[in-house]
Amino acid sequence: ILSEMADKYIRTAFHHKLNTAAIAEALNCNADYLGRIYHRAFGITLTEAINNCRINQACKLLLDSTKNIDEIARESGYDDPCYFRRVFKKNKGINPLKYRSLYSMLHLITE
Repeated sequence: ILSEMADKYIRTAFHHKLNTAAIAEALNCNADYLGRIYHRAFGITLTEAINNCRINQACKLLLDSTKNIDEIARESGYDDPCYFRRVFKKNKGINPLKYRSLYSMLHLITE
């Protein structure tokens, strides 16, 4: 149940300053313990879950808005646009601008 609470917290607070310690504090538990049970339940670390949630939000913003990459990074929870670009590329295999250009046309066609 604690792992599910952590997952819900991540999905609702991903755009804030968020890390394992902050989640553990919000849920009133030990950060190491929370990290272990979360990994056991979902097969990924809390940090990976935070980044996945943020990158999913960034993908939506890339396709549904004309905001620049720095704005999208901030709205997705990243203070550092360069770090955002690195995490995005690691997660999706391409940089955010390439993602926008490749998928925006497909997105328009399928709406």
